[in-house]
Amino acid sequence: MSIAPLSLALIELWIANPALPWSNPLWQSLTHIPGDPWAYYDHVGGIIHVAEWTIDKAQAAKAFMNNCRMAEDPAERYAVKEKNYDHEGRSTWGAWVRTSWAKWNIKKLVNHILEESGCEPHYVMERMNLKCNTTDDFPTIEAAQVRGAVSVKLADALFGDDAITDGSFIVPSNMTFIGTLLVLTWSRYRKVIKQQDDRMTIDDKEVKEQCLAWSY
Repeated sequence: MSIAPLSLALIELWIANPALPWSNPLWQSLTHIPGDPWAYYDHVGGIIHVAEWTIDKAQAAKAFMNNCRMAEDPAERYAVKEKNYDHEGRSTWGAWVRTSWAKWNIKKLVNHILEESGCEPHYVMERMNLKCNTTDDFPTIEAAQVRGAVSVKLADALFGDDAITDGSFIVPSNMTFIGTLLVLTWSRYRKVIKQQDDRMTIDDKEVKEQCLAWSY
């Protein structure tokens, strides 16, 4: 099953609850974006929330977001590749989310919550008594029981009271976003394991070649 990109997950969260994530104070403190990124104010000299955008880019992004909201299937609307009237807004939005994600340090926050919850990959492998020699040995997010262990903590860290209902349950729209974020994080961990595995394979090959050279 394909994983929804973060740029789409943010759109779907906003469609489900227009106050999230961009009007949430905690999210604003993490991203330093004081409202909807596509908001612009022509009457006061062209003020926009995203410094890298022009008014035209903000307008294109806003039109794309509204088109996704009105679509029967926002994910299908997002996935269209040809250069239609959504193209500029789609490209602007996707590129901005990709470049901004690292600046927001949300990845670091997720890593920290996973670590303090005993769900960092090495802790998981130890808990499950597994040896991760290849990516095939790396457990799925379901087998590692990550969602149940960290979802409420992560939702609270990102959105505070706006994400929680009845004391300890996550609002459904937030749960979808948190689930996507965790799946993307777990996929990133798997890629790191693969890189380490590939590096070990290369190192092992180099050692064997060196030993063969010494034998002549």
